[in-house]
Amino acid sequence: MVSYASTHYPARAVDGDTTPDDACLGTDGKAGSGAYAIGAKGETVVKMEAYTKFDKEDMRTRVWKHTMDAFSVIASGNKFTE
Repeated sequence: MVSYASTHYPARAVDGDTTPDDACLGTDGKAGSGAYAIGAKGETVVKMEAYTKFDKEDMRTRVWKHTMDAFSVIASGNKFTE
């Protein structure tokens, strides 16, 4: 987690912000994307070909549903175990 305090892993630039020159490749294949897959030594370990088999819209829908289901269970006072 200490690695994330480095400029190598910046948040995604917005509203005219610039991406540092030393920014690592993010999981979307772009430098400085804000989401990173890194190894134990801080190196980028993203495998873009692993993501090509997924339907992005279907994955977004599934992740959103899973997240909202978790919030619903937790908000009702129960433990989310899925």
